[in-house]
Amino acid sequence: MMPYIESNSSTHSDFWRTKVESIFRAGVEAVDPAKLVENAVQRDLMEDKDTKGLLVLGAGKAGAAMVRGLVRGLAEVPRRFPCRGLVLAPQGSECQLDDIEVRAVRPAASNLPTHEAHKGTLELLKLAKSKKTGERVVMLLSGGASALTPAPVDGITLEEKLQTTKILGQAGATINQLNGVRKHLSLFKGGGLLKAIGPQPDFAPVVTYILSDVVGDPLDVIGSGPTVADEHHFADCVADCQKLGVWESLPESVRKHLLAGEKDLSLETLKITPPWINNLVLGSNRIALEACKTKAIALGMNVLSLGSFFEGDAVALAGFHTDLIRGLLADPNTFVPGDGTTSGVQPLCLLSGGEATMRLCSNPGPGGRNQAFALEMLLRLRENEARRVCLLSAGTDGEDGPTTAAGGWVDTQAKENLTRWSEVNPVDAKIGMDSQSSFMLLGHAKALFQPGPTGTNVMDVRIGVLIPENL
Repeated sequence: MMPYIESNSSTHSDFWRTKVESIFRAGVEAVDPAKLVENAVQRDLMEDKDTKGLLVLGAGKAGAAMVRGLVRGLAEVPRRFPCRGLVLAPQGSECQLDDIEVRAVRPAASNLPTHEAHKGTLELLKLAKSKKTGERVVMLLSGGASALTPAPVDGITLEEKLQTTKILGQAGATINQLNGVRKHLSLFKGGGLLKAIGPQPDFAPVVTYILSDVVGDPLDVIGSGPTVADEHHFADCVADCQKLGVWESLPESVRKHLLAGEKDLSLETLKITPPWINNLVLGSNRIALEACKTKAIALGMNVLSLGSFFEGDAVALAGFHTDLIRGLLADPNTFVPGDGTTSGVQPLCLLSGGEATMRLCSNPGPGGRNQAFALEMLLRLRENEARRVCLLSAGTDGEDGPTTAAGGWVDTQAKENLTRWSEVNPVDAKIGMDSQSSFMLLGHAKALFQPGPTGTNVMDVRIGVLIPENL
C-alpha cells in the first residue's frame, strides 16, 4: 500500500502530481523521435549497398530530434552516406547537422503558418526536384508539419489560406476536415512532395519516417500527407465547409479554386500512392499510452486504458471523463485488493489519448484544448470527488494552444484555488469563463502544467489517478 498522505491539499496534490508527471514522462520517452529514427535507420540501411547518398527532407515539431537520430543511426552503419537536406521546425530547434539544415520557420508558441515557412516549403519542393541519381530520399514527418509547410496554389495568398484555416478552426472543424481543405489549397500536401520528386526513382524507394499526431494514424492526414495519396476530393472540401456553415465566409479565391477543382480533375491531389514510397509510422499515441500503462503498473496502480481514439469537443470529452470518474469513485469494486506485492487496495490509473477540438468564441482569451478540458473538469467535479482525483490532460509536445503550458491539472488543490479566487474576483472570473481564458483561470488555480517543449508530438494524453479513501 502507498504511504498515507496527510490531508493538507497542497501536500496531497504535490504527492500525486509527482507520480502522474512521471507517468506522463514515461509516455513521452517511449516516443522519443531521435531513438525511433536511429533504430529505423540502422534497420533499413545496415545492408544497403546501392545508395550513394541521402536527400533528407522534413517538417515537424520533432524535426531536430529526428535529424539527430538519423545522424546517430548512420554512424552505426558500416557504409558512409553523404547527406544533404532541409527540415523545417519551430524556433528553438534550429541547428546544422552534417549538411542537413534544421531551419526555424515559426515561433515556438504558435502553430500558424508564416512567410518563412512558405519560403522553406518552396525550397523543400526545389530540393525534391534536384534529386540525384543514386540518392535515396528520406522524409522526416512529425506533428505540426502541416502548419510548417504552407505552399498555396497559384491564385491564393498565404494570408487567404491562413484566414481559411482560422475560419474552419473556429467552426470546430476536425483535423481531417482541416487537412482535407488544406491539401486542396497546397502544392506540397496531398502527395505534392511525391509529384515534385517526379517519376519512379532510379533504384530505391523513397522512405518517410513518421511520428503520428493524428487519431488512428491515417497516413493521408498526418502532416496532410505529402508522400501519400489523398482520399479527399474537392467535392468533400466544399461539402465540409457548407456543413460547418462557413462556405460564404471563405475568401473568394478559395471558393473559386475549390469549385474549379470539382470540374477539373487535373487540379486534384495525388490519388494513387506509388509502390516506390514506403511510409512508416515509428511513434504514435498508442505507443505512448502503452508506456504510461507500464509505468503506472510499476508504481503499484491498477490501470484502465480507454484507448487513443478520443476526439471531438474538449468540453464534451471533459464531461464524459467526469461522469466516468464519478461512477468509478462510487463503485466499491473499483479499488481491488493488491496482487500480493502490496497490501490493501490500489489506486486506479485511468488513461486516454487522442486530440480534442474547440469551438472558439468570437474573441477568445489564451488557452488550449487540454487547458479547456482541465478547467471543465474542475468546474464539474464536486469537492469530495476532487479530493480523490489527480488528473493531467496535456499535449505530448509540451504545447497547448498559443500558450506556454502543455495542459492542466485536476485535483483538490486546483479545485480549492479556483473556487477561492473566483469568490474573491467574481467579475474577472466571469470574464475569463466567457472568453474561454483557460490559461488565465488555471494560472490562478495553480493548475498549469508547463514542462516546456518535449521534442516529440503524438497528440494528447490524459492520466487520471483515482485515489482510494484510505490513501
